[in-house]
Parts: sequence; structure tokens; C-alpha cells
Amino acid sequence: LELGTADNTHTLTVAGADLAAFSYRRNSLSIDRAVITDLGLAITLNEDGTLDYEQWLVDAAAPEDEQAAEDTAGKDAGAEPLAVRIGEFKLDSTRQIQFADRTVTPNMVVGFDELHFDVSKLDSSKPAQDSPLSLSAKTARHGTVEVKGTVRPFGEKPSFNATGKLTGIDLRVASPRVEQAVGHIIKSGQLDADLKLLSQEGVLDSEISLVLNQFNLKAKSKEDAAALDKAFGMPINQSLVLLKDKKGRIKLDIPITGDITNPEFDPTDAIIKATTKATAVTLVTFYTPYGLAFAGGNILLNLAKALNFDPLVFEPGSAALTDSHKEQLAKLAELLVERPAVHLTLCGYTNLDDRSRITTEIIDKKKIKPPTAESVKKLKQLGNARTDNVKNHLVTVGKIAHDRLILCEPEHSDDAEAISGVEISI
Repeated sequence: LELGTADNTHTLTVAGADLAAFSYRRNSLSIDRAVITDLGLAITLNEDGTLDYEQWLVDAAAPEDEQAAEDTAGKDAGAEPLAVRIGEFKLDSTRQIQFADRTVTPNMVVGFDELHFDVSKLDSSKPAQDSPLSLSAKTARHGTVEVKGTVRPFGEKPSFNATGKLTGIDLRVASPRVEQAVGHIIKSGQLDADLKLLSQEGVLDSEISLVLNQFNLKAKSKEDAAALDKAFGMPINQSLVLLKDKKGRIKLDIPITGDITNPEFDPTDAIIKATTKATAVTLVTFYTPYGLAFAGGNILLNLAKALNFDPLVFEPGSAALTDSHKEQLAKLAELLVERPAVHLTLCGYTNLDDRSRITTEIIDKKKIKPPTAESVKKLKQLGNARTDNVKNHLVTVGKIAHDRLILCEPEHSDDAEAISGVEISI
């Protein structure tokens, strides 16, 4: 099937087809074993959304005349469906199998340089029978795909149960599609994944365990960056940095559910929503010392606060670290070891209780006067002492590099809600 393009690309090529014990009688097709060797495939999605091979399809809905239509309808009404039985179908190919998407600029091209597919026990008269299958493939950029399991191809609704693994998939190939969708390009990234693929009568209950290696996005403009940050619920690039472990990996478990027989089902939308939720849960769970709070499955913590830790609260007038502080800082040090790209800001705060303890001022809580210059100096010293003690503990005990811990100017507040301690933020 020639495309007629300058490079003489063909839509479909087959080097060989071997059929063993082939028979066709009484509307029944039976093949003990079918082997296809060196299949070459090139499919293109055109700018107008049509697929190039559609030009060769016969329009069965438009017969030459009304009489032909009536004859066809009469024959089809009384005809039995074709019965198909294939003991084993095997496909082995080292030719390129390619899909090109011309609806995006630049065009997106994905495919395999090698493909091996095997399925057995295909029988349309037994729609509830499981057909074992296996698939292995290599991409043009050295990635690999492996899937094994069972499928029921003749069921009224699709059912399958399989496991699989993706290794070394170069994510940059999807950059044009990502750029069109969210205004960002994939600057770098490689995907590994464990797949659990399950569908029962068209209802998906699958899960993808992703590992994104050195995954980085780059916005085309400030407007695109702001739009994605708003849609995502937090700064996307900062979130990616926070999620990376010391090997530069992001690990996410993404459930994929829904009715695949529903025309409105969009797996891409499901993946984006699940990724956003998984990222939020991972962030909040990992970066708050006391974990994530749930109520009826709903997150109680505002995602905008996911980049802040619970503060270290000190006794009024004191800068000494307690055992509770040291336990909390040990968890923080563990995080910093696992996330080497993370830097922390430490800000010391004092409140009215501190002021009462370290100054000789007489304070009337009904009518609070501003602190004196001497009191301001002492409060500032207390705030600095608290942040210095926190940083020194993380450096000496937690073995965290000092340049990853940034101190800010201490603040004082006489407000009743003001904290007495150190706030920690990323």
C-alpha cells in the first residue's frame, strides 16, 4: 500500500506469511498456526485528523444503488457471523513499525524497530475463553516493552489480565504532544514502569507504577508556566524537584480506571488527573513530619501548604532544642539526604510570651504597647539563636551541607496567634 510520498514509504509490508492446516468451509475459518515475518508498518495521522490508510477502505455504507443496498441488507440479515479459530498466531518483525502524528508541530514520530507477538487459543465460538498472549518490543531509542497475560478478544466487552514492564523509554519523543497540551516541552526524561493491566467486561482496574528518570519540563513562555502551575495546583517545576530522590528519580503509582467502552472515556485525562493526585499525596505525605490527614478520602491540607513543614515550637524565652525538636529534625535530615536538590529556609519568630520572659517591661495584655528598642534587640537575638541552633544541629548531627540551609531575618509579633519558634519552608 504505497503512500506516494517522496521517500516511497509504504503503509504495510510483509516479508512472509506461513499458514499451517488452513481451512475454510461453511462460514468457518480454521488455522492451526499462522506466522507473519518482518511486518513493516507506517501509519500517519494527518493534519485534518484522518488516518492515511483510510483512503484504501471501501465505503460499505454507500452501495452503488438502492437495489444493491436492499440485496446487501437481505443477505446480511440472514447470514451467520464468520467463525474463526486460530490455534496460534505469531508475529516476528525486525522492520520498523512507525506512527507519525502530523496534528502537532513538530511532527511526533514513535515506533518499534523490533516486535515479537504471540497469542494462542483464539476461538470466536468461545468468547469466555482466555487466550494467552505475550509481546516484546524494542523502540528506535533502545527502550523495551514486555507484556504477558490473557485476553478475551471475542467477548462482548473487552476483558484482559496482563502484567508488563517498560524500560528505558525516551520521553522526549512525546514532547510535541505535551507542548500542544500544556505549553511545555520535555527537556529530558526516561521512563521505566511496571504495568498491571486488568479489564473485566470493559471496566478498567489497572495500575501503572512509574519511575521517571531525570524528568524535566521547560515552559515555552511565562504565561504557559503560570497556566500549568495553576492547573496543577502548585509550581510544577518546583514540585518535580521535590519529588526527585538522590538518584534523580520520581516514583508514582497511578491507577487507571473507567469504562473503556464509553466513547467519552479519555485515558489521557485519567492519567493526568491521577498523576496530579499522586504527586500531591506524595508531596504532602513525604514533606510533612506527621504525614497526611484524611477525612472520608479527602485531603484536609491545602496543597499550597504542601511545601511547608510543621514549625518547631520553643518554650517562651528559650532557644534550647528539646528531644522532640531533635526527633523532628532527624526526620528532616533523612528527607534532605534523599532529596539533594532541596534547600530549606529557616526563619525565627518570637511572640508576646517571649517578650514577657526576656524583658523587664510591664506588659498589659489589654493594651499592648510596642516593644522598646532594647526589647527589640533581645527578641532579635532570641530569634537568631533559635535558627542558629536548628541549623547547627542539622549540620553537625544530620550531616547536611550548610549551604542548603538558608537563614532569614527573625520577626516578632505581639499577635495572640503568633508562633514562638522556627518556621521551615522549601
